This record gives sequence, structure tokens and C-alpha cells, in this order.
Amino acid sequence: MHLRKWRKRVKGRTEEYWALVESYRTDRGPRQRIVAYLGDVEEAAREGVAQAARGVRTHQLRLEEAEAPEWVQVDVKRLRVERLGQLFDLEYDLLLYDVTSTYFEGLAEGNPQAQRGYSRDHRPDCKQVCIALVVARGGMPLGYQVFAGDRNDVTTVKEIVEYIEGQYGAADRIWVMDRGMVSEETVAFLREESRRYILGTPKSSLRRFEQPLLEEDWETVREGLEVKLCPSSEGEETFILCRSAARREKEQAMHARFEQRIEAGLEKLAESCRKRKHRAGVLERRIGRLLERNSRAAGLFRVEVKEQAGRAVPPNNAVRAFWGFLPVWSEIASSSLGHSVQKPIRSP
Repeated sequence: MHLRKWRKRVKGRTEEYWALVESYRTDRGPRQRIVAYLGDVEEAAREGVAQAARGVRTHQLRLEEAEAPEWVQVDVKRLRVERLGQLFDLEYDLLLYDVTSTYFEGLAEGNPQAQRGYSRDHRPDCKQVCIALVVARGGMPLGYQVFAGDRNDVTTVKEIVEYIEGQYGAADRIWVMDRGMVSEETVAFLREESRRYILGTPKSSLRRFEQPLLEEDWETVREGLEVKLCPSSEGEETFILCRSAARREKEQAMHARFEQRIEAGLEKLAESCRKRKHRAGVLERRIGRLLERNSRAAGLFRVEVKEQAGRAVPPNNAVRAFWGFLPVWSEIASSSLGHSVQKPIRSP
């Protein structure tokens, strides 16, 4: 057997690939047949195939000649935390918790936890499972759980916290979670037994701190990052307001892009109203879809659809769209996103 190069014309270009060819005799003379297509392989791989075809032994053992490995099963959930801490110098005062997911290409009928749910991989057509992971301050995993693919993140908090406390104890722990884990039930559970926590809060909560956001008594933690502590009115919690220069620039660019899309869409709808007759319900639905697609800047706009009484001006118009910019939302955007928005009300 030997290697042979083949050439093929594909869409005006020449492609080369290799094949392993075997010669054999027939009544009509010697013939060749292809044993395997190798594709476009590198020279080292071709040499290895050629040596194997000629029966040349290399330093690598054949699969059937290799000794079978001895496998040992280890339950990582039962590793002693004292030994783990000695090896990696871990600190357990700060525990970070989050949930991710992984999906299956097949039907996964043999896995009851494989369900369709919110897909972080943008594959809602595939079944998935959710993987909950707790790591220490340095990123070392301390525990995990696998949940059904349709499990909501916020419903996993109690189970994970109790599991970790059962493994490592509950003393001197600060739980850190993003706003996807926040609910009234979650906060009430964490307050039990005086647990300490740092939770992300929705941006809608910024309205409660409109005045502190406008003040200038921010503390610089490091270059580009400022924080401010704001006790709650009940006195049970303290909110940590953060301002990041890098995040501010990113938010400004994103907000400006969505704002431009909404304005362009509203201008397009206004032009359509000037050209032909529209029903109020149809126009409202189109505006709703436009704001939904650009929800980051939707709070900035106040849009009204008004029917025209009597003879419409210009002719053939049944309704017109009026929109403007909410000043309250603009002030919050100015303080939280780092830029001001001063625009008048429009009535195209």
C-alpha cells in the first residue's frame, strides 16, 4: 500500500487531498483501489500512515498491546476541606455562586433532568441541564449540583446554601450572587440565622437612590471604580452603589445605539402615517414591538398615539404618533450611565 495525491477542481480552484491506495492483481492485470481517504493531511501524518501501511514499527505501541489502565473512582463531593485548604491555601470567607447550562444535541430521553428552559447558549430548541457551581475567592470550586434544564435560578439558592453549609459549615461566610438569584423569598431565607450576603439588584432600584447618585461624595476604590454605601430606610441592609468608568463608556455606547434605533423607528412610523391611513391599534402594536426590541432605552421615551378629529392634516391620516423624552429618566441616566439627555418633545 502507498499514498497517492489527488487533485480536484472545486468552484474554480484546485484542491489536493491524499488517499491510501492498495495494489492488487486481476485477470486483466494489476489494479488499484482506495483503502481510505485521508484528506488534506500534514507531512508528519502522511509519513505515519505510510509507515503503518508498510508494517514499520514506531515508538508508539499498538492499541491492543498497551496495558489497560487501572481506574479509581473518587467522590469529589467528599474531599476533606482541610486537606484541600492545605494544598491550595484557600479562603472560605467569600463564596461566589452562579448557574450555567449545557445542552444536548439529541433527544436525551434517558436523562430525566434534560428539559427545555432558558438557554444561555441561545439554543432553546435543545434540551439542557443547569449546573450550579460555588467557588471560593480564588476561583477554586467547592461544590456543585446539577438541576433540571427548566429550573429557575432563583429556586436553587436555598438548596445550594444548605448543601454548602452542611459540607463546610455556616460560620463566617459571605454569599455573593447576581441579580438573577434575587427574590423576596431568597432574601428572607438568607436573613435567617444572620447570614451575610452581597446580591446584585435590578437597575430599576436606582430610582430609590436618585439623590445619592447625584451627589459627589463617592469613594475611589481603585482607578476607574467608585463606590458609595447607602443604608436602607429600614436599617437592615446597606446598598453598595458602584460606578465604573469602563462600564460607563460601554453603557453609553449601548444606550446611544438603542436610542438611535428607537428614534429611527419612530421617524419611519411617522413618515408612514403621513403617506397612508393607519388604525390606532395597529400603530400602537408596532410601537410596542419597537420599544421591546430596544428595551434598554425604551424608558427614555414617552410615546402617544392620538386619533385625528375631523379632517386630518395632512390628508388621509387617521392617527398620529407623538413622542418625547422623560426628564426623570434622563436624570437617572445621566448619573448612572454617565451622560445627560436633554431633548424636546416631538410631534411629527
